[in-house]
Amino acid sequence: MKRPSVILVSLLVCALVPSHAQSRRDIARLDSLIATSEGTAFREATLKKATLLRRMFCHDEAADVLMTLLEPESTDIEVLGELADCYYQAGRTDQAAELYSRLQNLAPDNLGFKVRYLNLAYRAELYPLVLQQGRAFLQKDTLAPVLSVMGNAFVQLEQLDSALVYFQDALRRQPRNALTVSKISDILLSRREFAEVLKLTDAFLEREPGNLTVSQIKGVALYLQGKFRESAQIFEKNIAAGDNSYGTHYYLGQNYSRLHLYYQADNHLTRAWEIDSTATTNVNLAVAIGNTHSQYLYGHEKYVAPWYERALDLLEPDPEQLASIYQDLASSEHKAELWDKAIEHYKEAYRLNPKLISCISNIAYCYEQKKDKRQAMDWYERYLKVGTPGSQGYQFVEESIRYLRGELFMEE
Repeated sequence: MKRPSVILVSLLVCALVPSHAQSRRDIARLDSLIATSEGTAFREATLKKATLLRRMFCHDEAADVLMTLLEPESTDIEVLGELADCYYQAGRTDQAAELYSRLQNLAPDNLGFKVRYLNLAYRAELYPLVLQQGRAFLQKDTLAPVLSVMGNAFVQLEQLDSALVYFQDALRRQPRNALTVSKISDILLSRREFAEVLKLTDAFLEREPGNLTVSQIKGVALYLQGKFRESAQIFEKNIAAGDNSYGTHYYLGQNYSRLHLYYQADNHLTRAWEIDSTATTNVNLAVAIGNTHSQYLYGHEKYVAPWYERALDLLEPDPEQLASIYQDLASSEHKAELWDKAIEHYKEAYRLNPKLISCISNIAYCYEQKKDKRQAMDWYERYLKVGTPGSQGYQFVEESIRYLRGELFMEE
């Protein structure tokens, strides 16, 4: 017997296939109509085809269809708007931004074009432009999405006071927006203003008592205040309501650990690890599991030490990868004739990965360029001890040594 989940997926696939196939049949009929039509009929059939393609998430194909309706420097706002939206949905941000900028001039009263343009400017990290355009927009109309994207821009510019003003204004206009509550809370928590976070989340939860996102924020604030039992109760309710997220298990485990309920803590901390064991933030999680295991499990080498080792692995970069980065950095400094910096980073690369013996000859060459012939000779001779006789690098070093010996002889 099939599992219910498999049956559900099968039913969904069966339901979607006829719809997709029907859309393709409709497109084929429209193609026939487009081929034999002119003027208004041609335009309407082409727009319908583009709409069908967009519903099928074929945004690039829809954009190509819409282009057939446009002449150079066209001012057809309807088609240009559809095309800009296709570009936006397809992730073609440069083309979308160019069109939305143009559409703002063609249709200055269209709020949708302005909001989309602001979002694209934010995606492109043009934060001052977001603020400039946003302020101009707010002089005519105040919309929560504009206030929110401006708040985001202020966050990126590390102007948190201004960000807070815009997020709070956005929340007043959309008081049921949990994402805005989360953005405000992030700022307040970074300032350790826990009482303000609790006031904010309590007000929201009075209107939306089942909102798990805001409930989780409240639980974090209580945990950071040291109110571990109250915080645990929040996360227990979230789990009972179906919340199986990393954050809920992590903070419930941390609360139980602070309450000396180590077995329960271990259950939730290891569950958090299973949900997301790759993020670098899990250094703290690995340490928390190690600490918890040390409190109630016997066998340090088997149950405790491995978690601290995992934390170290997450905390420290891979030596070979780091060596490669230092080698690349030194190479660029070598090309720029920044000899002292290049020497420093070649040495660090070789320390981290002794297999990179080319670093030794490069160090010698840098010293040679600095006119420090004795240091150069020393490093060239080191290379001969590890290099492969007969190789191109080995021959280069041998020639360099012969040259330097002659130079040093003349100086003596």
